Amino acid sequence: MKRSISIINTEIQLINVIEAIHHFECTENYLVIGQFNIRMNRIQKIENMLKEPLFKQHFKKIIHLPLYLSNKNPLRFLAYILAYIKFFFFILCEKKFDCCFFGVVTDIIVKPIVYLTHYKNPKCTLCLIDEGTRTEAEANERILKRELIALQQKRKRSLISGYCLAIIRKWIYPALTYFSIHKPSLLPQDILIENNYTFFKRHKISNISLADNAVVIVGQPMFELQITTLEKYQKIIYHIANKHTNKHTYYAPHPIETEFYKWMPNQVTILQTHYPLELVLMVNKIDCLIGFDSNVLINAASLKLCENIISIPIRDSCSKPDEETKITNYEYHQLGIHIATVNFHDEETHQTQSI
Repeated sequence: MKRSISIINTEIQLINVIEAIHHFECTENYLVIGQFNIRMNRIQKIENMLKEPLFKQHFKKIIHLPLYLSNKNPLRFLAYILAYIKFFFFILCEKKFDCCFFGVVTDIIVKPIVYLTHYKNPKCTLCLIDEGTRTEAEANERILKRELIALQQKRKRSLISGYCLAIIRKWIYPALTYFSIHKPSLLPQDILIENNYTFFKRHKISNISLADNAVVIVGQPMFELQITTLEKYQKIIYHIANKHTNKHTYYAPHPIETEFYKWMPNQVTILQTHYPLELVLMVNKIDCLIGFDSNVLINAASLKLCENIISIPIRDSCSKPDEETKITNYEYHQLGIHIATVNFHDEETHQTQSI
């Protein structure tokens, strides 16, 4: 019997943990939901998913680790300390784990948990699950620190010193298994296993069915983050809706969007669900996916969830693309994602692919 512990804080991480559990054939699984540095509506979405048997059945125990410190309530700091101490002893007193799954390599709370599991069982598989394009970035960070790997392997294992190093982010993972849809650069100690979403492709989820050959717009908080004005963003959505009047068009709002319901065109259906959008696309056949430099586009292209994927970079019509934008556009081109540009000056759309 193989035992696992998983640390997540997003819906897509929960999906990928379940896939990893099946791939590694783990039968006794513990799930840690770390409520840190994220909005509570995301935690609520995870909890809603875990109410369903398809998700909950995989875990023997689900642990909430409330590690978000509110400025309005300093007493939460005490709850934070007590919860963390309790969890510390839970890890130490539990039997050894064979696998440890997590979504972020550098997180200040993930590293100590991973260190504890590795300290108890050096043969434990430390497995980084997909978190969009972040997987590639964190793999590159390990490449930059590769000279520290040998030093870490020589360092005497110590519970206290190693734990402190993990908290201040200086502890280096001795080896990682990447369970990923991407193909990141790897250290000699690391392993890549391709995540094909075998489990969820076998289990259709009926309550997220879309109309046949739909158009899905991936929303972004452009107005909330002051990237562009609400008027400009609204024009783009209306333009897309008018271009696809013969299709059923959906708008999937970003978790922190707040204004979309006030101005959304009548012909556009709001797609609000507690499932990750990648899972919605996985179980539906859509005609077109349109977004704004979103990780969802990259994941959908990598998984071949839609043949017609379009990205709309939001920038002033007179400005030239910067180097970062050029690199992003090149990566999109390699994945088969089309780039569309919108000119707000004359309100005409100039594009390499029709939106």
